[in-house]
Amino acid sequence: IDADGQYTPNEIPALVRPIIEDEADMVLGSRLENLMYEMPRIKKIGNRAFTWVLRKMTHEDIKDGQTGFRALRREVLETALPSSKFSYTQEMIIRVAKEGWRIKSVPIHFYPRYDGKSRLFGSSIAFAVKGWVIILRTLRDYHPLSFFGFPGLLLGISGFIVCLYVLAMYITTGLVSPRMPTLILGVLLLLSGIQLFFAGMTADMIKTHPPNGANWKKPPGSY
Repeated sequence: IDADGQYTPNEIPALVRPIIEDEADMVLGSRLENLMYEMPRIKKIGNRAFTWVLRKMTHEDIKDGQTGFRALRREVLETALPSSKFSYTQEMIIRVAKEGWRIKSVPIHFYPRYDGKSRLFGSSIAFAVKGWVIILRTLRDYHPLSFFGFPGLLLGISGFIVCLYVLAMYITTGLVSPRMPTLILGVLLLLSGIQLFFAGMTADMIKTHPPNGANWKKPPGSY
């Protein structure tokens, strides 16, 4: 919590109560139920979109995926430290969920900024762009088969259809040369799709079954 007045410290007890009562390991303060000002439209839409994506990725009933008002057990924080200061709102939730910790949302009040401006982003658009980059990166790391496999499947199917079209034209006319660029495009799409799909399968296999030496560290003094 900072000093811009958007969150009130009076609601800290409600935020930590589920942890004290052993109902949750991480508690998110949901702002959307009790907004005390009119949030910019693009920010509200982006917030709901981010929250929907986080719900799908984590399978948790997250009410507000962008809230900065949250409470965690110490051991949860140690296993869920984000890789970037800009990504803690989304990345921390995903890491906590993937580690199997319990997440709960509680409604809080959210007030207009008392003074100052955000130091993280100059505009809502910059925030949205950075947020989606973070979500895509996290999807790549935690769901590589979906991240690579789905685009690969689309490219492969597209290439296969293009190649079928060229084959049909060859059967009909007996000529391939007029459609050689189309054939090359189809083959490239098909090969790219296959490569992406197998890249996703390989990354998913490595994520699920890391190599024995993945966590190996050199002994002190060795080079």
